[in-house]
Amino acid sequence: MDKYQNFVLEKVVCFVTTSDNLEINNKKENAVSLINEKNELVIKQNENYNIKKHFILIGGTFIKSVELDGKKIAMKEAPENSVFYGKAFVVPVDFDNKAKELRLCLADDLADPVTLKLIFEEVDHSIYDGKVQDEINKLICPEHKTGTDLVNIYWNLVSDKVELTQINLYILTNGERLIGKYKENEATFKSVTGLAFGTYLYEIIEFDKDGKEIARSGKIQFELKKPHYGGDGRHTVII
Repeated sequence: MDKYQNFVLEKVVCFVTTSDNLEINNKKENAVSLINEKNELVIKQNENYNIKKHFILIGGTFIKSVELDGKKIAMKEAPENSVFYGKAFVVPVDFDNKAKELRLCLADDLADPVTLKLIFEEVDHSIYDGKVQDEINKLICPEHKTGTDLVNIYWNLVSDKVELTQINLYILTNGERLIGKYKENEATFKSVTGLAFGTYLYEIIEFDKDGKEIARSGKIQFELKKPHYGGDGRHTVII
């Protein structure tokens, strides 16, 4: 791309989005910001990798026509309050069917047409999967109540696919020591008795019918303490 093409593209508005809506008025990106040193236009996938279809929204007074792999893209009227100066091109692209190049013809022959190779940059799936899993885990909504030597643990089933719930109980001494695994396939409540005073942790894990983990609460701490009834502990004996 020569200096004339670069100059013109700095005046061209361009976005890569998951919507074909041209009502964009609060942000401005020029085409050059999406083009690397190899004359490649980089299309970054949305965080939700399940969304395959994206759109290159490109427009401005300096763009005369746009082609995607040799096919002309129709010009559209943009809303008056948008950043596209009245006209824009909505270019559909798909991560499952990747186009190869985008060709831009510039108005009034201000510079030679620009041909850009399209680079599809896929998102790291684990980032989105982790966020989705965090939201599912929160649906367990764990709670507990303690007594002198017991703890009652409550939870919700995150979906109707849950067939088994496992509660792991730990005592905190010189580290975490697993002292019990309790399994429930109907109740959403577990009472554990016979516990000494001390610091404990529990976690709730829910499984489907095939034993695949669906959700996990993380470890939650609680304490059992000797009751304090007030006074200084001394007794007066009356004879």
